[in-house]
Amino acid sequence: MASALPAGGSGRLEKHIYAERFDDAKSVAAEAVKQQSNWRERVLAWQDVIYGSDLPDWLKEELVNVPYTLTKNSVWLARTRPDDWWDSKGLFLVNESFATCSLTETMPCRFFGHWPALFFFPDLELTALKAIRHFQIRDGEPPFCLGMGFAIRDPRYHCQHTCGAGEYAQMIYRYYLRTGDRAFLKEFWPSARDALNFLVWLDRMVTAGGRPSAFSRG
Repeated sequence: MASALPAGGSGRLEKHIYAERFDDAKSVAAEAVKQQSNWRERVLAWQDVIYGSDLPDWLKEELVNVPYTLTKNSVWLARTRPDDWWDSKGLFLVNESFATCSLTETMPCRFFGHWPALFFFPDLELTALKAIRHFQIRDGEPPFCLGMGFAIRDPRYHCQHTCGAGEYAQMIYRYYLRTGDRAFLKEFWPSARDALNFLVWLDRMVTAGGRPSAFSRG
């Protein structure tokens, strides 16, 4: 387990939040050995509930295996500097694929693939929504991703922006449906409104035969 993560071209190293709990990989392995029986029993218990249900076989397999992708392709970063916008809970982000298409928090992947985080770890899901809002630009467009490779401070725009703004607004709404947190909804409403206004503006530009640009909204 590496304690630090290179953050793209920013020249910074980001600290894994796990490094606040374990000194090194050896201490992680020691904890795993100690907890092996307990973890095995807990894992088999929730899997037995799924496999013993009346759900279709394909859905059972999805529910058991898909959450693994979040473990494999995610980072959970600690707050270490004054300009880190996240709090002590850390910043939980998922990469499209560390091995084949390394992009941090691509909008469509988050929209379609982050249900396990939303359902089981809503506090961590919220950290990613705050990251998207942090990089939303003035015309309302949210970032397509937070950067290439492992980058988290190099947002990219104007890619699939015809769907990204709508996906972001829906992610805000489904977080509210999951948590019932009205304070969250009030806090994020301006951001959702701006994203939807950007989406409407894109429709107007297409209708008028124009080409959308983040710097030419009128």
